[in-house]
Amino acid sequence: MSSLVNEVEDRKILVSPVTRTETGEEIRPLLVADPAYKLTNWCMKPYPETRAITASQRNFNKALSRARVVIEQAFGMLKGRWRCLLVKLDESVDKIPLTITTCCILHIICIEVHDDVDVDPAGDDPDEFTPLPGHMNGEGSRLRNKIKEAFFSN
Repeated sequence: MSSLVNEVEDRKILVSPVTRTETGEEIRPLLVADPAYKLTNWCMKPYPETRAITASQRNFNKALSRARVVIEQAFGMLKGRWRCLLVKLDESVDKIPLTITTCCILHIICIEVHDDVDVDPAGDDPDEFTPLPGHMNGEGSRLRNKIKEAFFSN
């Protein structure tokens, strides 16, 4: 497993306060993912688009997709300003998080001082992925259903 996955699993990151549904169930911070990623209790992906998909599942997928678009646009703007993020970073692996964090901090400063740059917010279009079998776990599926029921069911 990657060190990012280990840190999420060990609750070293994504430890913000929880949100509670109307029924009092807790929903912790999540990463928003596309169908290629594994569904976990910290990584949320859409329901499979099958003939059996329900209206509430479709509404959940649309909301998740809108969130992903915002995230992809933000990354596109970041990569547009800091072109070094468009290619493989030519530095030691242990320095890459510092480089990315520095780019993010400088990007926020540029935004705050209105140092606008003509940046294509869409960036490079992400590849579409085909979901792989077994890319979900029981806890992730239960959490996704809990969110769908709380926000997208009548």
